[in-house]
Amino acid sequence: MTVERHYSRGSSVRTRASSRTIPPRLTLSGQRQFWGSPTNWLNDNFWLKKAYHEWRAPLPVNSNWWLLFHDDPNVPEDLRRSIPSNGEITEWQVRRAAWLVRRPVDFKEKPDKQEIHLEQTVLHVPVRAVLWFNRPARRLFNICRLPGYGFDSNTEPPKASSPNARKIVVCVKDWVYSVEVIERDGTPVPLAGIERRLAEVVEDFRQREARGEKPPPVDS
Repeated sequence: MTVERHYSRGSSVRTRASSRTIPPRLTLSGQRQFWGSPTNWLNDNFWLKKAYHEWRAPLPVNSNWWLLFHDDPNVPEDLRRSIPSNGEITEWQVRRAAWLVRRPVDFKEKPDKQEIHLEQTVLHVPVRAVLWFNRPARRLFNICRLPGYGFDSNTEPPKASSPNARKIVVCVKDWVYSVEVIERDGTPVPLAGIERRLAEVVEDFRQREARGEKPPPVDS
């Protein structure tokens, strides 16, 4: 299939495929896949499933190492060397978790408001990459991987107006909590507010553990 590329100074790259470029023997099902793919038929219908959804591995280690965060130099050295006993959850763990939540939420706000502006050059022509980057950047959030037979799948992100689009999932020893980290107006919850809500999660877990409660099975 031939693809016509059109470049214009100061505009984004536009890719157009005319109906004449579709292989003549492409089946009706194949044509539907071709025209119905949000990005491209190869990635949407083949590559994502074969390369990612048919096997499972820790992605930050195997392929997406750039997702790893820098270590926080503000953690006291004595805390670095000590390990909480009996699975204890410390105040510093909660504080660090609050920062780990707040920074990605800050990043999420930028593509939502189209505040990320990247410059790149294609064939010596300056092209704004922000239009390309905004879509995958948004899909970093509010998407979960669903296990399946043979291969997994991704959930669709909720609408921006949905309350679920403003929440994160917090797991504490098999207990699962939903915590709101974005306000209704779309602004991130302040760092102190996130830390307080995470501390409330920990306190709720401690009370349940003291009462001898057990988390319900996932499939219940």
